[in-house]
Amino acid sequence: QFEVADLVWHRKAAEALTAFRGLADRNGVGNACVTVVAALSYSLRSLARYVSEQPSGSQWQVASALGVPPWKVDTLASQSRLWRPGQLAAAAVTLADADADAKGGLGDAGALDPEQKIYAVERLIVTLANGADQPS
Repeated sequence: QFEVADLVWHRKAAEALTAFRGLADRNGVGNACVTVVAALSYSLRSLARYVSEQPSGSQWQVASALGVPPWKVDTLASQSRLWRPGQLAAAAVTLADADADAKGGLGDAGALDPEQKIYAVERLIVTLANGADQPS
């Protein structure tokens, strides 16, 4: 699931979709949808903190300040060059809306079926990775 999240925040939609579909095949649609949305949320929080705080210091110091493992600092630095704070805020709203769909859906018809869930998460992956509907 974190592989999918890293690909999304690196704006690699096709690769993220491929990784998500493989995860869904291995772990089942319901598990894959919920865990990928959770991983996207966790990774977005880390990325947003990195972008907003612009930490400096050693890799260990930055990791400690952000609450991430040291190896994640290079990933965040790379991803941060692709996103602006307003885009990350819009992504958070998009992600919150998709969270309900991944966990069952809150529409008038009740819970989403597995195909609707997978479509909702695939749409989320593409929307986020392509930066669609996100202000600069």
